[in-house]
Amino acid sequence: KEIIERKNVEQALTESKQKYKHLIELLPETIYEADFSGKITYMNDTGFRLFGYQPVDLKNYILINQLVTPESRDEMKLHLETVYEFKKSDRAIMSGLTQRGTSFPISIHSAPIIIKNKCVGTRGIIMDLTEQKKYEDQLYQNAEDLKALIVSKDKFFSIIAHDLRSPFNSFMGFTEILDEEIDTLPHEELKHIAALMRSSAVNLYQLLENLLEWSLLHRGITKFEPKITLLYPMIENCYDLISNNAKQKAIEVIIRIPESMKVRADIHMLQTITRNLLSNAVKFTPRGGSVEISATADNNDTVTVAVKDTGIGVPEDMVKKIFLVDTNNKTKGTEGEVSTGLGLILCKEFVEKHGGKIWVESEAGKGSTFYFTLESPTT
Repeated sequence: KEIIERKNVEQALTESKQKYKHLIELLPETIYEADFSGKITYMNDTGFRLFGYQPVDLKNYILINQLVTPESRDEMKLHLETVYEFKKSDRAIMSGLTQRGTSFPISIHSAPIIIKNKCVGTRGIIMDLTEQKKYEDQLYQNAEDLKALIVSKDKFFSIIAHDLRSPFNSFMGFTEILDEEIDTLPHEELKHIAALMRSSAVNLYQLLENLLEWSLLHRGITKFEPKITLLYPMIENCYDLISNNAKQKAIEVIIRIPESMKVRADIHMLQTITRNLLSNAVKFTPRGGSVEISATADNNDTVTVAVKDTGIGVPEDMVKKIFLVDTNNKTKGTEGEVSTGLGLILCKEFVEKHGGKIWVESEAGKGSTFYFTLESPTT
């Protein structure tokens, strides 16, 4: 009877161990054991799959240090020393390393193996944090996107609340003068007021157009449809839109673009970029100055367009911030023309849609040159 009971106990113990081992193998985390030297003596199937080893590799002396990148080995050493010295569990975050050399973020939670009050090794759990890191990165990106959206919204409402009011007030003031004094005003004065009203209307239209473009872009409605197009006619068309403002200030606008030059671009976006840069150049150039737009083909299948003026220039501290949405770029033109900085922000976003770059070279009082690049079609 005693022998039968002992066999029953042994069988129950064996079944319990098998059940325990089966559960360990089913866990989605890596379970390991290592001796005092750091040699891994046990690893479940999850661990072999995660790190790319085979069970037979345990016979070839795998150290726990081999499971982390060289940059994390000092951290692993400190982690194990903490477990050995204080005989308590410790958790650390570091970079894991597969047998093939692929690194990935891991969390390791180790506890001491104590026999007769002596620490003879460690056992623990290793978790793959790749998915968690993706979620964290996505949360961070979402937070950054939200921050940018709030800045854009504040900019948008600032323009609506302040920058539209001033030119509208000016425009309404001119209409009030005409309404009350049209019969007594000299002809030349009427012509002057009409010219000012037209200039104010053009500036208002451009501002409203930029607001609409920006709104459509940030709502994901704007479509990007690049085509091969001749550059010169498109630039000439944009010049026509700002020619009256240039003539009123006696500013010479020069176009130096080969008539056969082609670019691959979304025509609508390219017109917006060019119109804003030309309009700004005229706006910030004093009477009698000049504006030149040119284009050169580069060796790396790109075309660089340059808009150069003899205007007031950009202060050095503003050059690096001039394309940022959260920067106050509300500088008035040489004759009080309204400027919100929104046009340059649109230019940057549209140029980057094309995979190009935009930058400015300027010196206060000596004019500015704005550059942007476009793809040059190879055929």
